[in-house]
Amino acid sequence: MAALIAMDYINDVVTENGKAAMAFSEVRRRHVIQALNKATSTARARDWKVIFVNLALDEHCMPVESELRSYLDQSQAFQVQGSGIDLASDVEVADSDIVLRRFRISAFQSPLPNYISPGEALYMCGVTTNFCVSSSVRMGFDLNYPVHIIEDVCASDTQAAHEAEIQILSLISTITTSDAL
Repeated sequence: MAALIAMDYINDVVTENGKAAMAFSEVRRRHVIQALNKATSTARARDWKVIFVNLALDEHCMPVESELRSYLDQSQAFQVQGSGIDLASDVEVADSDIVLRRFRISAFQSPLPNYISPGEALYMCGVTTNFCVSSSVRMGFDLNYPVHIIEDVCASDTQAAHEAEIQILSLISTITTSDAL
């Protein structure tokens, strides 16, 4: 069995006017949403679980002193009471898909562990590669899951940042693409 874990394809991150859309130009340039829709379609056809794990913030999410927390507080991104944490309108979601919220960077800091089985192959993707994907892949590896990254379904604020993180994560995960699933 396998699960496709898709992180943060939400309005605040992947839309042009998103409050934390640092990677928007890369998402658009690399056609990340189209690749996501292809990957989720393939996963559903193979009877894999498709699980969207989206970030939302409250006052307990991360240390107040962190630069990231300061940036997010100023931008008002990921607010629970807004549409910023909703999946972007061009993301294709099926009734069988699971949509979860998380309040930390890693997808494992959500109800995700309740939906996956020990040893289940995890196919991870998200925006951004060097935050949610990196954190989740590392934790999945530490928990002994076979982890795969769907590279063309990920993006960072620059191509260089994305490539650097993929190179590092290739030591603990298998790198694949939406075409190769």
